[in-house]
Amino acid sequence: MGIFSWLARKKPPPLKPFDFSKNRFPAHTRWPPSFTTLSRIEQFHFERKFRRRSKLKWRRPIWNRNLQMLQWFMVLSVLGYGAFFLDWQGEGSEQVMSGPFGTLRNWIQTAAGSIWAASSTQKSREHVEYVQHKLEENEIPKRRSAPPV
Repeated sequence: MGIFSWLARKKPPPLKPFDFSKNRFPAHTRWPPSFTTLSRIEQFHFERKFRRRSKLKWRRPIWNRNLQMLQWFMVLSVLGYGAFFLDWQGEGSEQVMSGPFGTLRNWIQTAAGSIWAASSTQKSREHVEYVQHKLEENEIPKRRSAPPV
């Protein structure tokens, strides 16, 4: 045994062999029926029932909808990548694109370039300097919990 013996699964007790003579719920008819003894109409009836039940068993609307959404997402992402990000001109070309996606593609490239750029714009630098000047002017304490001097 051990400290974590309560985590171990216990083996289920062995099942007793099923006794068909003591079955409390006997079937009314034999299944599957012998198709050689059935008429054509009864055979057709059983085939329709089997087809309907098999269609219901394999119908999975949530799975099918999610799979279809995944497929559409993958197709659209590949098309979007090809239209907006893939370099069609060659390695490292910086030409301005023209065509149906040219303006949108150039806008996306400039926006993405400004996201990952290390430098800041002149306007943001001026704003930082302005805030620093105002703080020095008013001598606002950096922490509000500090007592005034």
